[in-house]
Amino acid sequence: MSKTPHPQLSREKAGVESPPGPLAAPEFKDDWSRLRAISLRCVHTAPQSYCQWHSHPFHELTLTTEGTTLNGFAGQLVPVSANTLFHYRPGEQHGFWNDNRQRPRIWVVHFTLDSKLEAGLPAFGKTDATLRPCQLTIPQVETFKWLFMRLSVEHSQREPSCALAEAAWLHLLLVNVHRWAQREFATSIAPATGRPEILRLWQTIQETAGRPAEFARRIKDVPNYNSLRGEFTAVFGVSPSQMALRTRMQTAKSLLIETPLSIKQIADELGYVRQHEFSRMFHRVTGRSPTDWRENPGN
Repeated sequence: MSKTPHPQLSREKAGVESPPGPLAAPEFKDDWSRLRAISLRCVHTAPQSYCQWHSHPFHELTLTTEGTTLNGFAGQLVPVSANTLFHYRPGEQHGFWNDNRQRPRIWVVHFTLDSKLEAGLPAFGKTDATLRPCQLTIPQVETFKWLFMRLSVEHSQREPSCALAEAAWLHLLLVNVHRWAQREFATSIAPATGRPEILRLWQTIQETAGRPAEFARRIKDVPNYNSLRGEFTAVFGVSPSQMALRTRMQTAKSLLIETPLSIKQIADELGYVRQHEFSRMFHRVTGRSPTDWRENPGN
């Protein structure tokens, strides 16, 4: 009686491969792990408020709705109308000033973008910042807001799966922005002024907001300051001195709310020799005393 050949040997003789052993888990290269939202916020800006001139090591998308602002970027100062989307690359200096009585709503997304993904979204690689502003249509604005809200929900969660969901929503937002920002849809925004000295004067005001003596000294060194002051006032709606005072008082409001510093210490921090001088100027700008503001901020 012949033996039945072993199944394994029979397959080998027939040139048939043996069934594989347990499959190893496939390696998943998660490119989206390098696509991350740093922060998201949506704020109503107060009249004649500002965002200090600054830069950061990540990308930023800013959509202005329900009002207008003056934006400083790429060595220019430009008026921004409602529904204008801006993209700032890492390390680029920028800021804004709300020059009117409106309360623009500003939607801000800070995010990281891997170079491999950036290569697939060339709109985010434009080095010429003047080509990046994008005037959105109403449907595009609503799409941006909806994606922003979905992204915000995932960003606020702590479950492990939320990181991947957050990256997916952010990726979808960036793909839409990339499509909107193609050259045929991009917006060319004329500068508010052709004089770069206006922008430099604005930067000087912010740099010396807490040092009135230094502000006065540096103003004296500005060439043709008298003629420059008139154009500055026409662009911003306030004179350089008025902006410096309001910038200083905006800093004072933050210190009153966010720190335990005494009124005297805040006055010292902002360059006032006497506390009562600081309190008088604070009341002139806000209509309230520093103590009242600390106890009931914004009311």
